[in-house]
Amino acid sequence: ERGIEALHQDKSDEQLAKILAKAKSEAVWSEHQNDLVIAADTLALLPDGRRLHKPSSAKEAVELCLLQSGRTIQAMTGISMTYRGKTITNICATSISYIDFDEKTCKAPNILNTMSRQRHIIYS
Repeated sequence: ERGIEALHQDKSDEQLAKILAKAKSEAVWSEHQNDLVIAADTLALLPDGRRLHKPSSAKEAVELCLLQSGRTIQAMTGISMTYRGKTITNICATSISYIDFDEKTCKAPNILNTMSRQRHIIYS
């Protein structure tokens, strides 16, 4: 994922989410050519434009959680379908507004899902 990102530094977040989803669907389709393959990839963006990546440790997960406290982040989800060698991609942008929370809250299992309100916007 980060390797593909590095190759496409000149692309917008929306374009990158579509590129990542397309890469996933086409990779799976190459091994399952008789099937419809649906794939997705999401980029999470802080208000200052920084991308949030999957944490590599529990400590990093808490740090990422705290970065989102009291903020509205953007989630750009690329969606891709590949069938019979043809691929269609689209994008869905979602605003997620979090309440203020602390480190203890961030360490609670599945807590982020209960602390946000989502608004969906579909782009074509």
